Amino acid sequence: MDASRSGHNPEMPQASHGPNSRATSIRVGIAGHLPEALGLAFIVLVAAYLRLNNLQAGADWDSDQGGLMLALRDALHSGSLPQLGMLASPGTFHHGALYLDLMLPAAWLGNGDPTPVLFETALTSLAVVPMVWWVARSIAGTAAGLAAALLAATSGGLVFFSGFIWNPTVMEPGAALALLGAWQAWSGRKPAWLPVAAAGTAISMQADLAGIALFVPMACILIALLVRGPAGRRRHIALWGAAAAAVIVVTYVPFIFYELGHRFAETHAIVAYLTGPTGQASHSLAYRLAVGPVRILAWPLTGWPLWGQTSGLVLASAVSVACAAGLVWRLVATARPRIVSEAGPTNDPAEADDPLGAAARERDGTRLIVGSLAALTAALVFGLANLADLKELTEQYHIVADPFVIVAAGILLGSLWRLRPSRAAGALGRAAKACGPLVCLAILAGLVWQSAAQWPSGTTPFSWSAAQSAASRLEGDASGKTIALVGLTGGRSTDTYLYPLVSDGARVAAPDRTTVLVVLCDTSVSASCGGSQEDAWLATQTYAAGFVLVDRFEAAPGRMLSVYEPGAA
Repeated sequence: MDASRSGHNPEMPQASHGPNSRATSIRVGIAGHLPEALGLAFIVLVAAYLRLNNLQAGADWDSDQGGLMLALRDALHSGSLPQLGMLASPGTFHHGALYLDLMLPAAWLGNGDPTPVLFETALTSLAVVPMVWWVARSIAGTAAGLAAALLAATSGGLVFFSGFIWNPTVMEPGAALALLGAWQAWSGRKPAWLPVAAAGTAISMQADLAGIALFVPMACILIALLVRGPAGRRRHIALWGAAAAAVIVVTYVPFIFYELGHRFAETHAIVAYLTGPTGQASHSLAYRLAVGPVRILAWPLTGWPLWGQTSGLVLASAVSVACAAGLVWRLVATARPRIVSEAGPTNDPAEADDPLGAAARERDGTRLIVGSLAALTAALVFGLANLADLKELTEQYHIVADPFVIVAAGILLGSLWRLRPSRAAGALGRAAKACGPLVCLAILAGLVWQSAAQWPSGTTPFSWSAAQSAASRLEGDASGKTIALVGLTGGRSTDTYLYPLVSDGARVAAPDRTTVLVVLCDTSVSASCGGSQEDAWLATQTYAAGFVLVDRFEAAPGRMLSVYEPGAA
């Protein structure tokens, strides 16, 4: 047969669909994504080092940590899931119990040692890194994903909250999981991801009262999915939405049973707090609107307000304003998706295929992130009292927004990296766009440098080992007798030292039924601790008549322990 008639030209190479072609495609794919994979692996290793290095000696241990470990111990010994979580700061209601449920396996493995629970806490924080990378990369490309991953890995806020046992520490991983599930459901038209988003939402909601704010953007995303979905698939979407709602309800089953048996005492307490004088904001609405958004946007990127301090306000304001302006820029720039080739060539493997689809994903992703951040900010600013109060440690009230802020920053940095000179631009315009990658790297380096100053280093005086040493000394003073702990000044809990005592098998009793009485006094609250304050209190306790001091020592900076026994010489 004539080659020309058969359509085959022997001089032209023909496409092959055999095994060799597939092998070539795999090699090309690996070669194209290998730098990104190596970069992500390096970032994850950095994140792991910052979270796991010196984990035990550098982790804070105080009353919150002791109380949580006592609750985990009680649950393991009783063999039943806890119905309520830890007592909230107002002291009138409890957080959800899901945090305790998540930590139970690690507590069981530790058999009294809190180190496995601390290790799990660090791992949950580490999981934020690949989740924000996944979201940012699928929205705005490889550079955006790696930038978001690096910011999450090195963020002073995320590293700080990964370093000790505390229920708010799972709000960031929960929010990241919710964002990942919501984005997958939105971008891939896969409503089966909605239960994943619900699981992350439930984790954040039960970790702290502030986590309830995450429900607002997640509910809006579900409604938007139903509205924009094809008529023939809305029932399918609604069913998966119902499954997502069921996931949240199931996590609250222990709480629901408790409420039914206690006449909704917790619900009444929460409502009373939110509507009562203690739940009202001490600042005007204008002040909260000015400070709250800056605090939310700046915290994971700059660390402001640096745990209750006003220093760094100028930098925080500049970063938050730049972030807000950049998101407006991306909303406008992505409003009409253009084919990437019109803006110039791209070296990003994630953007090489289906450029129009990539542009549409960036548009949808930018809108989802901006809308979610706006909803979260509004819910936090309007719903929480004193979010703008800079005199107290309140960072845990807004860390639920951290994954959204980090993804937003990644999108902006990725957009700067992808700036390419267009043929229509003048020499000045082309020069400005050519500087995009340099500006991206400079901003990223500056943010990492700023975060580096906040990384914990060295051994904290408020460590588990320090609490163990204090407990060992108390056990030596008691010599097998029963011990009671009482806290003075500011209502500081004695759980800091109660847990190591209980874990060691010491005999603990109520103050009026004990042989050895230990009084904890906080010198940072009262300067009279260390003698007069404890003795004055002891004189008012009829059951302690005849008790005299046998030991007094500073267990940690500001933590004075005084040991009394009856009739001792």
